[in-house]
Amino acid sequence: MSYFDIDDILASAEKIPCKFNSDAPGLGYLQGNPGHAIPKNSKVEVPFWLASVLVENPLFDEDDQEFIELGETKFEASQFVNAIRASGSSVDLHLIYPFYYDLVVLWSKLHMELPSGKQAMKLLNERAMEIYNYANNSNKPVNNRFLLLLDEFEKTLFKKASELNKLTKHWLEGS
Repeated sequence: MSYFDIDDILASAEKIPCKFNSDAPGLGYLQGNPGHAIPKNSKVEVPFWLASVLVENPLFDEDDQEFIELGETKFEASQFVNAIRASGSSVDLHLIYPFYYDLVVLWSKLHMELPSGKQAMKLLNERAMEIYNYANNSNKPVNNRFLLLLDEFEKTLFKKASELNKLTKHWLEGS
C-alpha cells in the first residue's frame, strides 16, 4: 500500500467481516457502542487497514491464535464468483467494491492466497477487451451504463486508453 496513493487509501477503508477471538476493550465504537468493549466471538465489519493490523498480531505472545479471524468478503462469496463466471463484463464492480482490484491486491498480500488474485486477473482480462473497444470508439457516444459498472482502476484504464487513441489518431493524421 502506498501512503500517498488515494486509491490505496480508499481501498484500505473498505469494510471486511471479522470475528473477534477475545474481548476488545475500547473498540465498541466499531459496533456503534462507544466506550464499550467488543465481546468475544462478535462478528463486526472493520476497515481493511484495521483488520490487517489486528490479524497480524497474535492474541498472546505465547499463543498462535489470532486476535481476529477474517470472514468471507463479498468478492470471495460464491454468488459473486458465479456472477463473474457467468458474465464478468456485466458485473457491477463499482457497486460491490469501487476499488475492487486495489482491494484484491491488498487482500492477496495479507492472505498469500492466489484464488482471488487469479479471479481478478481473469475478470480484468475479460473486461479489458470491452474497455479497449469503448476507448477506441470514444469519438462516438459512450454507453453510460458500461462506465457505471467499472471500478476506479478500470475507469482510469478507460480514460488513458481513450486519450492514447486520440493522440494516435492525431499523430497518424499528420498534424
